[in-house]
Amino acid sequence: MDLKLKGQSAMEFLVLISILIIVFIAFYAIVFQRIQDTNNKKDVLLGEDMASKVQREILLAAKVSDGYSREFTLPDTIEGMDYNILISGKELTVKTPNTEIVKPIPVVIGNIAKGLNIINKTDGIIYLN
Repeated sequence: MDLKLKGQSAMEFLVLISILIIVFIAFYAIVFQRIQDTNNKKDVLLGEDMASKVQREILLAAKVSDGYSREFTLPDTIEGMDYNILISGKELTVKTPNTEIVKPIPVVIGNIAKGLNIINKTDGIIYLN
């Protein structure tokens, strides 16, 4: 009888360990997914912030009178994340590895680049770089 109880205890122990491993894996998967979602939201917010910064610069130049000139610098990366920024027609686009942000802007002559940018307004036209 003693041997039967030991065998049953061993089986119950293995079932318990199996259940605990399954629970641990499920918990790990849920936590990993939440961390990934948070990082994606962070990337979106950082890209949105960069797009808004440039949009504000362009809208400011559009509102002021002729002769306006200003320098501003865009970083090479956004908190270590690579990005691309471009102006096409009346749209400013910031692309990060996880998202693409598009902002409306007035017509601008020229293009934007990482690093130093010079924006000015002459004869009602906004020039960039």
